[in-house]
Order: sequence, then structure tokens, then C-alpha cells
Amino acid sequence: MAVAYQHVEQIPPTPSSILSDIPDSLDRVVLKALAKNRDDRYRSAAEMLSDLQRVARGMDVGAPPADSWATEVLPSAGLVGARAAVPAATSTVSAPAAGVSSTSTSLPAVSSDGDAASKAAAARKRRTAIIMTLVVIALLLIGGSVWALSRSAATPEAVSVPNVVGLSQADAKSQIEAAGLEWELNPEKVASDTVDKDAVASTDPAGGAQAEKGSTVRVTISSGPDSVTLPDNLVGMSPDDARQAVEALGLKWEVNSSKVASDTVAEGKVAQTNPSPGSKVKAGQTITAYLSSGSDQVEVPDLVGMSQDQARSALKAVGLELGNVTTVDSDKDKDRIVSQDPETGSKVKKGTTIAVSISTGKAAQVEIPTVVGISREDAEAQLKALGLTVTVEEVSGSQPSGQVTAVEPGEGSKVDKNSTVKLKVSKGSASPTPSPSPSTKK
Repeated sequence: MAVAYQHVEQIPPTPSSILSDIPDSLDRVVLKALAKNRDDRYRSAAEMLSDLQRVARGMDVGAPPADSWATEVLPSAGLVGARAAVPAATSTVSAPAAGVSSTSTSLPAVSSDGDAASKAAAARKRRTAIIMTLVVIALLLIGGSVWALSRSAATPEAVSVPNVVGLSQADAKSQIEAAGLEWELNPEKVASDTVDKDAVASTDPAGGAQAEKGSTVRVTISSGPDSVTLPDNLVGMSPDDARQAVEALGLKWEVNSSKVASDTVAEGKVAQTNPSPGSKVKAGQTITAYLSSGSDQVEVPDLVGMSQDQARSALKAVGLELGNVTTVDSDKDKDRIVSQDPETGSKVKKGTTIAVSISTGKAAQVEIPTVVGISREDAEAQLKALGLTVTVEEVSGSQPSGQVTAVEPGEGSKVDKNSTVKLKVSKGSASPTPSPSPSTKK
């Protein structure tokens, strides 16, 4: 009964008696929550939460002072009677029985007092454990609530970043600041094919994203289109004119040391570019130009009558080379060119080799073919094809008229070109003279 009385009669210890840094307002909330009288407790969890929120904010609470709970007394008469019965029971147990020696009568009394003390100590331990458990649970609940409230109070207000892409700097700044955000301008501009020059190209955070109120929005401005179109008339321009046209578009210009041949672009002019004229390129890109070395086709000069050294120099002057050299019999001067391949006036690529034939200084000779027995016309044609001059002498003979009867020099003979060959051609057989017919006698 004594233990039960203590549970009902005594108030629990305050949290600050365990942790000295706990504020008095929290002690008041805990004691009110653990009040002996139900009517003195919080009516609802919401009411207790309201006081806890006030504790978290450092405000005063609605719970009474902690020391006011020390005056709480038991209202029940039954408990008062139980309280009075405790000493009576104690006196009854301790009274010795009649006729028992003093030695024997002292043992039960000692045993009875020890049991009572042990029970009382155990009851105090249980009571303390129960109270401490309740206090720990209350502290955990309170601590969790305070932590949640502090988290809620520490969470900053979030706002939506306005979408200002495409707006002018002034309009974008006004909208961002109106949303409770700070404006910051990126000093580096970016190219854009979709956003006009000097308008907002992007923001960080992007439009529509959530950001802490008062945080900074970094704004990047457009430098204009990301690509430009190369002029289509760069080919044929001088390098300086082409460079000015390209740099006017915000592009870079360079001339490659390699030249290219062109039949249509004069030497030293722009023959081609990379990228090609008329194509779209990124802003700031480098354009490489190649200048013309002139036409790739040259005309073969006339080499006939030249020596080999003279021909070699003439060919080199136009970008050609002397090729294969052969010797031929000719009545032209010795070691002089008598023919060439390709022929004079032909169009060839630079670097082409030209073959030539050199005279040995000896007239060329040909062999008289077989012409006896063929017609005059056929014989003349064959001899002239060999570079010979033909003369004709008509002679009498039994052969048909117009048939070659002989050739001088004779068939198989070696003669110089351009020499004269004589053909003897038959006039045909003569008709017999008719004999006179005998006269008729009358």
C-alpha cells in the first residue's frame, strides 16, 4: 500500500532535473502531460502540440509553473484510510507474543523489519524505473516534435523561377526580382540560332524550376545566331578581298600554303575554300583558303629542229618534261629533232613528258617493191607512199596497155627517200595491117 500511495501521491521529476539545459517551459509541458488528475492534463494532442511549438519558438506556454504541482493532494478518503492503516499494520507485526523469551521474540521482529525494508526498496526501484521510463518516452516524443518543428521552421520558402528566355535584360531582371530572387549576369555570351542578339539565352536555374526565395539566378545573354552562311562568290577573289568578306561575318580567315591548279581561276586568286562557299558554318569558325597556281593544262611547244638541250629548256618553261629520245635516219641535220609526240599545239597536263626523234644525219633509204606486172596507177601509188618520185616511160610491148613492164632501179634495190624511180609502162600490142583482098577478074 505504501508503494501504491507513493505512485499516486508523488509527482514525477522534471526533465530539467536530469538535463540541466532543458528550459522551464518544457518542464511545465511535461508535468502538465503527467498530471495525477485527468482534468489537469491536456485535453488533446493538438493542445499539447501547440505548447510544444511555443517551446520550440522560445515563447511562453499555457501549462502552469512546475512548482505548482508540488501542492497537489489526494482527494479520496479511501486513500487517506489506507494511508492511516500502514502504521497500524506495522505495530501489529512488531508486537512480541506472551511467554516467549527475549531472545526468541527478537528474531521475528528483525525478520519482519528486513522484509518490509526490502519490499519498500524494491517498490522504490520499480517506481523510479516507471517514472524514468515515462520521462524518457515523454522526452523522446517532445524531442521528436521539437526536431520536426525546427526542421519545418528552418525550411526556406521556395519560389518558381520565371521563364525569361528571349526577353530583354531589363524585362528579365524585373521578372526575376519580382519573384523574390536575385539577378546575376553571366559576363560570357553564347551563340544561339533561336534567340536574338542581346536577349536572354538561358538561366540557371532554368525557368519553371523551384528555387529558394532570395537565391541567385544566373542569366546568360545571346550573342546572336550560332551559324552564318559563307559568301558564294569567294572563288576568284583576291586573298585580301575574300578575307574582308569572311571576317565581316565574325569568322576567322587563313590561307593554306598549298596551291591548286585551275583552268578557270587566275594564278594567285582564291581557287577554293574549306568549308566551301555558300555553306553554313558556326560563328567564329576558321575558313581555310587555297590559292590558284594557274591552269593545269599547257600547250606543247614546237620542238622540231631543236637540239635536245633546247627542247628540254622549252618544255620546262611551260611545266613539261623531255621524255624518250630515239634516233631516225633523216636528211635533216644530225642531232636535230625531226618529230615529237604529242604533236605541236596539243593540250596536256603540267608534268607530262614529251617524246622526240633525233636525226642521224643520213638520208633514209627504202626498198623498191615488186611493181612489174601491175597497173601503172597501183605502182605509182606504192612508190610515192615510200617517199619516192615516179617518172613514166611508155614502151611498146605485147603486154596490155598500162601495165608496168619494168622499173629502174630494179625491184629490191635500196634507194634514198625522195629519189626518182622510173616506171616503164606498155603501150599495148600494135594492130596487124590488113592484107589487100585479091581482085576479081571479069
